[in-house]
Amino acid sequence: MVLRVSITWMIVAVLLCATVTNTLAQSEGKHPIIFNVLVIDMNKLVDQSSVGQALQAQYEQAKFILNNEFNNLKTELIAEEQRLSEIRPDTEVADFRQMAKEFDQRSTEVREAYIERQKNIDVTLNLRRRRLLEASVPYLKQILNQNNASVLIRKDQTVLSANSVDVTDLAINTINANLDTNAFLEDL
Repeated sequence: MVLRVSITWMIVAVLLCATVTNTLAQSEGKHPIIFNVLVIDMNKLVDQSSVGQALQAQYEQAKFILNNEFNNLKTELIAEEQRLSEIRPDTEVADFRQMAKEFDQRSTEVREAYIERQKNIDVTLNLRRRRLLEASVPYLKQILNQNNASVLIRKDQTVLSANSVDVTDLAINTINANLDTNAFLEDL
């Protein structure tokens, strides 16, 4: 939060400096410095682009498979726990303690493996989303050039902007037209 506020104030300061420079340049008879600023919603870009939607679908599928595997293991563990409860009265105390210890160890390993795999799935999605953003840079530069703009700012870091400077939909359409989803996914 503090970083966003700092970035926002830094942007405001740059814009104010540009305005002051522009005013001074005009008063001194020099040519004014003019630059156009565009904004983009990076989350929308990733979420609504074809590649981003394919990445999200892969993520959801991986989570679904993991949850199914975990549910199957959980069912096995519940059955094992039930079996241990049933044999407890007829089992020697030392033998039962060993079986209970092994059961606890196995259930802990299953839970930890699930958590680790879930983290890996999340990390993979974040890395792939970042890679999509990196692959988008040439197309974003193209949009800047086509609009005679000098700066592209994230919408979530913008204090105030007109709707006309939001190029998110244009960026999504450009990326969809130029970035092959299947080729992008194969390169992962």
